[in-house]
Amino acid sequence: VYTQVGIGVAVLLVLGIAGYAVVHRSLRPLAEVEQTAAAIAAVQLPRRVPERDPRTEVGRLSLALNGMLAQIQQAMASSESSAEQART
Repeated sequence: VYTQVGIGVAVLLVLGIAGYAVVHRSLRPLAEVEQTAAAIAAVQLPRRVPERDPRTEVGRLSLALNGMLAQIQQAMASSESSAEQART
């Protein structure tokens, strides 16, 4: 009986560790998106999120975020150019 309990505990432990590893690995791209968003909030607009497979949610999120950043950066450059022309 004790052997079966020991085997059961060992199996649960192995499954728990494997589950943790899988979840941790699958969430890594979201951590990269979070870090990039934090850097952008600190006015690092040229920074981009690493592109992922566009068939995944994280991939689509990174594409959308990079597109948004490009538009913001372009709008800021246009605004700065207009302000410079107005001064001269």
